[in-house]
Amino acid sequence: SEGERKIDISNNYNFPIKVTARIEGQYATIITPDPQTLIVQPSENSTISFTISLPEEIPLGTYNGTVYFYVKRG
Repeated sequence: SEGERKIDISNNYNFPIKVTARIEGQYATIITPDPQTLIVQPSENSTISFTISLPEEIPLGTYNGTVYFYVKRG
């Protein structure tokens, strides 16, 4: 089974920013960010898509994970 979610990122600074998405926890092997790293120019918006791919053999249950966004001057 597969699904996708998107997160919009806005740059309100007057310089480019570099945004990196990192997944930790049980979800790290089943969630893929695309792109994992991007540059967003001043006053612009961009999107990171997350694809969730569940293998058939994964047991039913509740899974926990965290998505971290690292933002620095690009």
